[in-house]
Amino acid sequence: QARHASTLRGHGARFLSGVAHHDPSPDIRLKAIFSLSQNDGPGAVPAIIDVAKTDRDPDVRSQALFWLAQSGAEQAPKVILARLDEDPSLEVRKQAVFAITQLRKGQSVPLLVRIASERRDREIRQQAIFWLGQSTDPRATDFFAKVLGQ
Repeated sequence: QARHASTLRGHGARFLSGVAHHDPSPDIRLKAIFSLSQNDGPGAVPAIIDVAKTDRDPDVRSQALFWLAQSGAEQAPKVILARLDEDPSLEVRKQAVFAITQLRKGQSVPLLVRIASERRDREIRQQAIFWLGQSTDPRATDFFAKVLGQ
């Protein structure tokens, strides 16, 4: 029974991956990405990552990053940080910062501090600082105390 369910999830992930990569409608691709994020088949996370890197629509890439962060996948932080360096769209890069806030508890604040401290892109630094300001994590408070010289 469990093996059968796993096989079905694998087929579902392959089908959804095809839709996410090839459907002409960005709205349908967005729905496929969400569905992939809810699928624990072996191809689901790799498909989301590929869409985040390659989709022609910035909104689709942004949502793929969000759902990747929500998935809890081990590789999510690395992929999202890479999109900060590689995506040509400022809006996608801003959404990548937001996606970082959706990572598993405890992962986001150190990454946001790093972005706020090290990134050259002023708008991306501002996004990281904004999201740090929304945090109740003491590491965010420590960052602001350091920046403000206290």
